[in-house]
Amino acid sequence: MNNQNSEHDLMLILSKFKALFHELTSIKQLTNNKKGNFYFALVMTLRFLNRNGPSIIKEINQNTQLNYPTINYVIKQGKAQNMIESKVSESDGRARIISLTTLGKQQVKKLDSVHHEINQIFLRKLDANEINSLVEILEKIIANLNDSINSKKLPIPEVAD
Repeated sequence: MNNQNSEHDLMLILSKFKALFHELTSIKQLTNNKKGNFYFALVMTLRFLNRNGPSIIKEINQNTQLNYPTINYVIKQGKAQNMIESKVSESDGRARIISLTTLGKQQVKKLDSVHHEINQIFLRKLDANEINSLVEILEKIIANLNDSINSKKLPIPEVAD
């Protein structure tokens, strides 16, 4: 298939996916603040910290692709909701070590349960080969987007107000 003349509108498909994903994950289990990207950034940060343990902001950035202002906002809000704690690194006084509180760990357990169910919904009609292909393709798409963003070659037109 010629990539230039594809009949598939990938951006439309991904937009529909995001809308459906948001509907599936908007179960009020984590916080009272379910506004837009904050929710996704919070989920990504909580899950990263749960899987990797205490981390510095740079590690969170590299592994979640969240930008620094977003991570700082998530940390601030996570601390206000007693889900995240931050302390100065003993080895590098310039760095902060970010970790989950007991409440944060409890919330991630709830979140993981919901995400497991959502994974089952997404993948239930796919066989193992299709799942592996899907993951490989999505990782390539993410890598392509990252390369374009990092090289400032992502064509984003200005839209009139």
